[in-house]
Parts: sequence; C-alpha cells; structure tokens
Amino acid sequence: MTKINVEDINVDHIWRTLDPWGKYQWKQLSSYLFICVSWVIHQLSIVFIGYRPGFKCKPSPNASLIANKTEVRMEYEQCSIVTVDNTSDKVKISSTPCMHGWDYDIPKEQSFVTEWDFVCENAELAELTQTLLILGMMLGTFVCPTMSDRFGRKPVMVFSHIILFGIVLGTAFSENYTVFVILRILTGAVCQGALSGTTLALETFPTEVRHYTEVLALAMWTTAICVMSPIAYALRNVSWRYLQITYALMSAWSIFQWWMLDESLRWVIANGQIDRAKSIIKNACKWNKKNYKEVLDKIGLGESTSDYELKSKFRENPEQITENGETTVAELKGLVEDPAKDLEVHVKEYNVLDIVRHKNILKVSLIMWYTWIVDSLVYYGLYMISSDLYGDRYINFFLSALIEYPASVFEYFALAKIGRKWTCVICHSIAAIALVVATALTYTAGNNSSMLAAGTAFILIGKMGITGAFSSAYVVTPELYPTNMRNSGLGVASFMGKVGAMIAPFSRNVSEQVKWLPACIYAVLCLVTVFLFAFVPETNGVELPQTIEELTEWYRVNKFELKFGKNRHAGVKRHSLKIEKETDEKQ
Repeated sequence: MTKINVEDINVDHIWRTLDPWGKYQWKQLSSYLFICVSWVIHQLSIVFIGYRPGFKCKPSPNASLIANKTEVRMEYEQCSIVTVDNTSDKVKISSTPCMHGWDYDIPKEQSFVTEWDFVCENAELAELTQTLLILGMMLGTFVCPTMSDRFGRKPVMVFSHIILFGIVLGTAFSENYTVFVILRILTGAVCQGALSGTTLALETFPTEVRHYTEVLALAMWTTAICVMSPIAYALRNVSWRYLQITYALMSAWSIFQWWMLDESLRWVIANGQIDRAKSIIKNACKWNKKNYKEVLDKIGLGESTSDYELKSKFRENPEQITENGETTVAELKGLVEDPAKDLEVHVKEYNVLDIVRHKNILKVSLIMWYTWIVDSLVYYGLYMISSDLYGDRYINFFLSALIEYPASVFEYFALAKIGRKWTCVICHSIAAIALVVATALTYTAGNNSSMLAAGTAFILIGKMGITGAFSSAYVVTPELYPTNMRNSGLGVASFMGKVGAMIAPFSRNVSEQVKWLPACIYAVLCLVTVFLFAFVPETNGVELPQTIEELTEWYRVNKFELKFGKNRHAGVKRHSLKIEKETDEKQ
C-alpha cells in the first residue's frame, strides 16, 4: 500500500507540471472573472437605481390663486413650503410640509427614490436599502465561506450565482418597499457565495503567478463598473426597473456555469479525495495537452510499474490472477474499482474558532479585519459621493471606475516585485495623501469651479489608491490561512469589511451637509492602516499553507519586517516541519 500524506503533496508542483498558464487554468479563471461582473454590478447599482436628484415641494392645486395676491409670496423649498405674507404691518412667514408631493429634476420613475418619495424625513430609507444589502452580506459570511471550506468551492459559487440571478431579476418587479428590501438582503447574502471564486482562482495557480488572478479580477471588476455608467445613461429616461432587469441579465449565463469549471484541486487534495484529484488532473491534461501518466509520475501520484502491470492483467483476465503472497484478488479488484484505496490519507479539518486559539494568527487577523473595514468604507463611500462631486454624475461615476485601471497595472508589477505588504502600504498612502489634498481644496474652494474640479481630480486619485489597497487585501488575506480554513478566513475578513460598507451609504448624506468631511475621515483611517500593515507577514513567494502547524511556524519567524520583494523566510515553514517529522520518525 502506498502511503501518502496530503500535507506532503506539493500542489504548486502539480500546477507547474501541468503548465502554470495552461488552457485549463484559463478556463477555471474565466468562470470566476465573469462572476465578478455580477458581483460588482449588484453591489453598486443603487448609485443609479437609487439616485436622489434635485427636488422641491410640488405646488398645491390652488397655488395659482394664491400667487395672484401680490401681498403673498410662496417659496417652494426641498422639504417645506414657505409662505411670506405682507398683508399686515409686519411680515408674517409660515412654513408647511410638502403635502402635495415633490417635483424632481428627473422623470419620477427613473429612480426608486423618486418613485417612492424617499426624500426629506424619508431620505434615510434609500440609504437603508444599501445598508440592508450589506447586512445580507454579513449574514452570508456566516454560511457561505464555511460551506465552501466543507463542501467545496464549486457548488457554493455556482449555486449562489444562480440564486443571485433569480433574486436580482425579481427585484425589478418589487411591488413595494418591503418586498424590495427583503430581496436586497437576500441579494447580499448570496453574493457572499461568489467569494468562493476568489479562493478557487487563487488555488488554481502556483506561488509565483497566483497574484495575477487578483490583477485580472480587478481589471474585470473595473470593466464591469465602467459598463454600468453608459447602460444607465442609455436608460436614463425609462423606469429604474428596466435598468435593474438589464443588470440582472448579465448573470443569466450562471445556469450553464456548473459545466464550465472543476472543483479546486488544492481543496480536493487537502480533503483527501485523491481519486477525485486524479480525475481533475486528467481533465487538466486534456486541456493542456499533457500525458496523464507522465504527469502523475512526476508529481508522485503515479503507480509503480509492477502494480500497474498487475492491474492491467487483472482488468484483461481476472480469473488468471490468484493469491500471490501479499496481493490478493480482492485487493486488486478494490484497487481497480477505486484507485484511491492504495493511498493512506491524513486530513486535518479546521473551523473559524481556530483563528482565536492561536495568538499570532489572531494578531495578524485583527490587523486584516481593520484593513478590510477601512478599505470597504473608503472604497464604497467614494462611489456613494460620486454623484455629489463637481460635474456630470454619469461621467464622474465612469471616471471613478476608469481610475481603477492604473491601480491594476500598478498591482501587476508591484505584487511580485516589491511584495504584497509594500503594495498595500503604498496604495493606502496614495489614498490618504490625495484625500487630504482633496479636502483642503474643497474646503477653501467656495464657488471657484477650478478648485472644485481639482478637488474632484484628487478624489479620483484617492479612489485609485484605495482600489489598489482593497484589491491587494484580497490577495493577502487568503494567503494568510491554511487550505481548510482559507475561505473561512477570507469570509471573516469580508464580514468585517461589511461593517465599513454598511456605513458607506450614509457618506452621501454627510457630503450633502459638509462636502469635505467624508474625505477627511477616510484619509485618517488610511494613515492608521499604513502603520498597522508593517506587522503583517509578507506572503510574496510563499507557498499556500496546508495546515495550521505550517502557518504557526511561519508566523513565528515573521516578525516586524519591511523588506522589498519576496519573503526571505519563504520556505521556512515546510523546512522546519520536515525536520520535526524526520526527528519524530527516528524516535
């Protein structure tokens, strides 16, 4: 019997043998990249379907009669009707609510805010819909990541995407606000299932190229946001429901996704499913035009020549094979029916509570959780206030998305050259400095259009910085956890990020009152992140850990360090544990 411990299987070596950038890996990655389109659109669609335009009280039916009285003047403000009466010796000013509704700068059906009159005392209801979406995401993080670590990346990602398609399509037919918010909560919950795709993509490539998955994901994410603006502009004169249907149809391909990808090979191996792993490797060999038997031999999962010949003879004529000392007919028959039975598999399972049981893992996790809160708050907050920036709202939103492309280009070179840690530090620094400058310009601009335009430009630069920082966090976070805890670790970080995302929608209300305040708060939070990130281990050049033992050993030797490039302790965890194993075996 061949004894193989899953901890000893080098999955990176398997991917290198199959070709790191083979057609199979592109097939796997493409399925995740296109799911990013659905993910981002349904998170940010509120910017257009929930747009709050300029508005004022609608005149009463007898307003024209009152207006004929020269001594009475009516002033229609946003939330009240002011009556100025000059009939007496003293001017009498009175105010009444908007009893007859509101007049808007856009067609009433263009936004659910205008359709349901979410202004004045009901203004917070519009922001609440986005907060409830994030609440749904938080609820989803309790279920989806754990299910992904237990049942696999593929089923959670695919079925979540299919359900998401049905929910967002149904949202367009919401009869009232109650139905709408329930569907928004469900949208957020199933969106978290798509997070499994992040881990699956990361696990489909070896150490030296895996960061490119996030670079490509960011490029696809940015492209999806860029597409949102022209679609919204094209449908600007129709109901928001048609816009919602159009966005929903971008997820229609989800019903075919199951047949488009395989389960994560790393997850399959970590869970001891060697027969299934061989099946995946065989499929990869077909796509990458590799010899299946040769690949198995190179990666150490092949059969010995004698065993292979015995099995071949058994398949041809079982009756000619008799008991021959150590190998019996029954054993050979079992090996032929289930090739994994010749492997002795050891599997270690973890849960989220293991994070708090290990001091070093918890310390790093706390820093990452704070980073996710800040990045999520700043990223989504800047999108929420994009409509209030100087200039056309469609163009501002488009530019806010377009500025993310330089961030992905910077990541392409920086993540491998200078490392994950310095990429995050530099991006947070750019965001903080740009937002400080934007705050100063906006605060002192007054009605100066040039200074307001410059303030908008620096807001966009800050947006570029926080995009690179947030995207880098998506790379670093799953690299800091072992395989059977990886998606849970990413899920908890994402959960913490939702705290910031829940606050972000209210940035729009704050911006309407004090335009410079949101950017000022964002800058301070980013500066704190720059300091804390110095204590996060560099993951560049480090193979994804399989067990907590590997991770603990690695964290132990990775203290405070600010070194460019690859981690100089990259191979220490496997080397140290290998020595420990050999010592234990000798004893």
